[in-house]
Amino acid sequence: MLATAQVSRGWDVHIALRRGGVHYLRVREGGVRIHVLGDLRKAHPVLFARLAAVVREVQPQIIHTWLPQMDVVGGVVAIFNRVPWVMSERAVLAAYATMPLLRRTRSWLARFACFVVANSPEGTDEWKQTVSSVDFIGNAVDVAAIDAVDPATAPEVPLLLCVGRLANQKAPEILVQAAAQLAPQKFELLIVGDGPLKTQLVGMIRELELDDCVRLVPYQADWWRFLKVATALISTSRFEGTPNVILEAMAAECPVIVTDIPAHRSILSDTSALFVPTENVAAVAEAISAVLDDPTSARSRAVNARQQVEPLTIASVAERYESVYATCQGAFQRRPPLRADRHQWSARS
Repeated sequence: MLATAQVSRGWDVHIALRRGGVHYLRVREGGVRIHVLGDLRKAHPVLFARLAAVVREVQPQIIHTWLPQMDVVGGVVAIFNRVPWVMSERAVLAAYATMPLLRRTRSWLARFACFVVANSPEGTDEWKQTVSSVDFIGNAVDVAAIDAVDPATAPEVPLLLCVGRLANQKAPEILVQAAAQLAPQKFELLIVGDGPLKTQLVGMIRELELDDCVRLVPYQADWWRFLKVATALISTSRFEGTPNVILEAMAAECPVIVTDIPAHRSILSDTSALFVPTENVAAVAEAISAVLDDPTSARSRAVNARQQVEPLTIASVAERYESVYATCQGAFQRRPPLRADRHQWSARS
C-alpha cells in the first residue's frame, strides 16, 4: 500500500485508473484521491483526454506511471504538460515479447522520463542499456497485515498453493502436470487466479483425472488466509519482476518452491527455498515430495525466508521513492522543494 504510506508521510496522492480493483476501498479510505478514467484499452484517445484534464486540475509535481498502458498514456501527458515523470518497470522485457509495438513505444518514451524505476535487478540491468537514469526499488511487503490475517480452516490433507494470473509467464500447466506425477498421494492443490489459460487448465485437470485433488478458484482478495495453513506455495514462472506473491508467502512463513530464475534468486536463497529448473515437471514433483516428506526442513527454510523479507517495509520503499522524486524535481528546477503540501500523482491501468 505504497500510496497510503505516501499520504501518511505528507503527500497529496492522486491515483488515476481505468477501473476499481480489490484494493479500491482500502486505498480511498487511506486518504488517496482516486480518478476513474474509464475501462478503455490500449492507447485510447479518450484516456489521453481524461488524463490531461485530471493533470490540469490537480497540477501535480510528479507523475508516476505504473503499468505499460499508462506508461504510454501517462508518459505522453506528462511530457506535453512538462511535469516530471517517473516510469515503472514491474516485469522484465521478456514480458513484452508478444507486444513489440508497446515495447518500442515505451522504450522511446522512456528517454523523456526523469527516472525508470524497476522492481527487479534484471529489469534494472535491461533498462540501463538504453536509459541513463535507472534505479532499482524492490517491492514492499505489509508484514503486519499478513500477520493479522486469520487463517483458513485447517485442511484435512496437505495444501499446496499457487496464486497468480493463469498465463504463459506463470506456466501453471507445469504445476498441474507435476501434480499428476504425485497422484495418488493425498494432497490438495489450490490454484487461485484467472487468465487466458483457464480453459486449458480445466481440460488438463479433467484429462489427467485430477478433479479430486486439484481445484481452480478465482482470485480472492483475502487469499493470505490460505498461506497460514498451506504446506507450500509453488511458483513455476518462466520469468518475473519481483513477485509479490512470493514475498507475501515469505512473510507468512509458508514454505516456497520456486523456479530458478533471476527474480526468485534476488529475494531467496538455497537456505530459504527449494529451487527447480523452469519447464521441468519432474523436478517440481520431486520438490513437492521433498516438502511433504520433510516438513521440518521446509519449516526451517520458511523461517529463514521470513527473516529475509522483514526489512522490505512499506515505509522504507516510500522513502526510496521520495529520493527519486526529489531528484526529478531538482532536475526540472521549476517547482519549489518538497513541502507538506507536496503532490504525487499515479497513473494505473
